Amino acid sequence: QDIAGGWTRASAPFSTVPFHAMDIGSEIWEMPGIEKLGTINGQDKYILVVSPIGKTVSKLNAPYTRSVYWTGTWNGTQFTPDYEKPKNLDLIHGHLSPTIARRPDGKLAAIGIVDERSSSRMQNNLGWAHTFSVPREWTLLQDGKTLGQAPLAALQTLRGSPQTINNVDVNGERRLAAGGNQIEIIANVDPNVTGSQYGLMIGASPDQSEVTRIYYENGSIVIDKS
Repeated sequence: QDIAGGWTRASAPFSTVPFHAMDIGSEIWEMPGIEKLGTINGQDKYILVVSPIGKTVSKLNAPYTRSVYWTGTWNGTQFTPDYEKPKNLDLIHGHLSPTIARRPDGKLAAIGIVDERSSSRMQNNLGWAHTFSVPREWTLLQDGKTLGQAPLAALQTLRGSPQTINNVDVNGERRLAAGGNQIEIIANVDPNVTGSQYGLMIGASPDQSEVTRIYYENGSIVIDKS
């Protein structure tokens, strides 16, 4: 940026890898952000986060609008990604445009938009659109190429009285019930003594005609919103 407040084109592209090689078929990258993520083997590693939108990327059909990221290095003028094709910020699509901030303790924190994928007319009728994600702490994992995410530790101050249930065998119609608009569930399961599919049901209607299932099956975490 020049002193008059205008913008001038940089002498070199932002990334050492061209846009078309990094992109997933979008028209633009919304809300790009780049921050130092950590240091591994004496090398500073950065994260570039973007939300590709437009062209073939859609809120309703694959490839879905979602935030993606690359790790890499930054020399002050250019970013060199560790890989061309990005990694997804989340297991499922819907988390967009996280704002990244450096906390007083030096750790990175981020909070984004959770897009409910409704139409503009529905949003107008409801009187609201989207919600914020849970704030997260970001770290660099040991491979030096992957983002680690965890709920912000300060969220623990919102906890009420805990309820703990141990050594429970859940099968068929036997279920553990909990309710409320806000709830934190920490579940530990033993894959050696359970069935091939097990997990949680959240947001369930009384007759379970509407429910979201989060479960483990054959080595994968599945989120079923159908």
